[in-house]
Amino acid sequence: QITDITINDLTNLSISVLALDFDGVLNSHGEDYPKLEVIVWLHQIQEHFLPDNIFILSNKPSAARQQFFEEHFPGIRFIKGVRKKPYPDGLEAIFKLKNLSLKQRQQVALIDDRLLTGMLATCIAGCQGLYIDSPYTQFKVRPIEESFFQMLRYWERFFLGYRS
Repeated sequence: QITDITINDLTNLSISVLALDFDGVLNSHGEDYPKLEVIVWLHQIQEHFLPDNIFILSNKPSAARQQFFEEHFPGIRFIKGVRKKPYPDGLEAIFKLKNLSLKQRQQVALIDDRLLTGMLATCIAGCQGLYIDSPYTQFKVRPIEESFFQMLRYWERFFLGYRS
């Protein structure tokens, strides 16, 4: 889970800019706010990274999610108006906002829970990807949606030969 990623991990990877997926990474699918433990993690990360070096790159940037971040993490920006992952448009927007050269793209990491969306986008864009292989889920609250995404993750891992 995202809370397993430490500042030392990011420093060792020379990461200076973070892009975070929401669903499965900050909380389970469809939730409006990050989990409490993730909020604590975000505060710690924000102490190391300047807030304007952290972005939310979600295929579902809801108004409630944006409002939460505006109130509690005003420096963290949502990337909107771009094609959904695996298109690299959101990452390209971050590169442009941060004025990064091709070589500096390796300082950007997307944290995502899907191999064929987020991780594929990082490969196309030429930045780093940190894969969450134990995403947040709530099968009791959203059994159909969570089952669908669990099935997608299973097939992605199977076809790509992923071993945790």
